[in-house]
Amino acid sequence: MHQRQYLVAVTADPDGVLAAHTLRWADEVRDPRKELPELPEEKAAPSGRALAMAVQLVEALSADWNPGEHRDQYQERVRELLTAKMAGEPVPKAAPAPAAIDAQDLMSILEASVEKARETRTQRP
Repeated sequence: MHQRQYLVAVTADPDGVLAAHTLRWADEVRDPRKELPELPEEKAAPSGRALAMAVQLVEALSADWNPGEHRDQYQERVRELLTAKMAGEPVPKAAPAPAAIDAQDLMSILEASVEKARETRTQRP
């Protein structure tokens, strides 16, 4: 993805396919009312059953998340390099890319991550 760092949410498809959904950094999120004041105020009322299912799904999958806790490290590194270059300082060479891991290692990492999330969720008050 253009050698940039992205914040993503990984989801599993019912067919067993993993998908990465690109999220936005906190400084990229804007209020739609400020950007598009002509947005209509009307809201469609969901049916009782659909609303109950949606609430149940959100509660089952919810976790505390603060987008301000995540930083766009790529953007920070680029700014540091530009500042160093403008100051006439030597610009360090990029670190070599990490070695690729095989699918079995990735699967064990994902399984450990899911288990940790389950443990954290059961420990919540």
